[in-house]
Amino acid sequence: MAPIHLGLIGLSSLTGEKPATPGDGWAASAHLPYLLSSPRYEITALCNSSVESAKKAVEHYNLPATTKTYGSPEDIANDPDVDLVVCCVRVDRHYKLIKPALEKGKDAFVEWPLGANLQEAEEMAAIAKKSGSKTFVALQGRMAPETQTIKKLVESGKIGRVLTATITADCMGMGAGFEPSGVDYMAKRTWEAIFSPSSLLIASIMSFTLWENSKIFQKETPDQIFVQGTLAQSGTPLSIHVRGGKPFKGNPGVRWEIIGEKGAFHLTSSPLTGDVKLELYDHGTDEVEIVECKYPEAVSDIAPTARNTGLVYEGFVKGVGRDGAMVDFEEAVLRHRFIDEVWRSSEEGRVRSYV
Repeated sequence: MAPIHLGLIGLSSLTGEKPATPGDGWAASAHLPYLLSSPRYEITALCNSSVESAKKAVEHYNLPATTKTYGSPEDIANDPDVDLVVCCVRVDRHYKLIKPALEKGKDAFVEWPLGANLQEAEEMAAIAKKSGSKTFVALQGRMAPETQTIKKLVESGKIGRVLTATITADCMGMGAGFEPSGVDYMAKRTWEAIFSPSSLLIASIMSFTLWENSKIFQKETPDQIFVQGTLAQSGTPLSIHVRGGKPFKGNPGVRWEIIGEKGAFHLTSSPLTGDVKLELYDHGTDEVEIVECKYPEAVSDIAPTARNTGLVYEGFVKGVGRDGAMVDFEEAVLRHRFIDEVWRSSEEGRVRSYV
């Protein structure tokens, strides 16, 4: 099978270091490791804010000299050698950068959130449907072996009827008043700077220079997010708390518990590191066991931050649909509607449903 020819929007080298670090951006740390190791894809073109920037990225990451370089989304969309366009930039630029590719009928992979707001997400989904573009969105936490294992074991009745589920997640130290430079866009409500229960909203620009270029900006998004409700089909109570501020030293960034009649799952994870631990408590034996969850060979040897994203790419090649945890633009719109309902529920002080 011939590789999919891919055009990547947003691969930059911010630090100049080799290999890529989180400071180089999400495309370099979460997408590039898989793309360079997989025979299923071939990076055919790069598109950055300028042709010169794209050329520097080609050189920095030792991409083939034949890699085309563009400075506008229209140019990469018009390239007949590009089958799939991947957009890895901050959310407020998604719509403008991926729209030309969708209008040309290119397949598209966009980071989460899909759009800066529900309207943008709906418009992109409509354009893709009209043009016939195959689409997918980077809610890669669904693809993680631990997530897939929990899903299968719950559906098999391993812990019996689910009684409740609770998620507590920290914001990687943000939300305490002083933020790293470069993340002020996340304080804008119009840019969907809120967390999704499916996966934490990715902070695309990782800058660790806390005090450099300090400035004061008006914050429109909350540091603390509480979501309480019931799952539509089963009526199972669900509680989510995404909290700002520096977490207690040594605590995992994410804690997820699912309590059932016969047992319980307990999952902990550190933000971005891939350090995930899944435990199963059996009420009958009163014993706790660690559930081993291994990554498939296609992604097992790449950087931990890139493995789940690699599984999304694998799922696209294999034609894995929604049942296999892939998220296309139409389902991404449902996730955006959820975010809208969270806002409205908070403002109106009443229960809302988004399904």
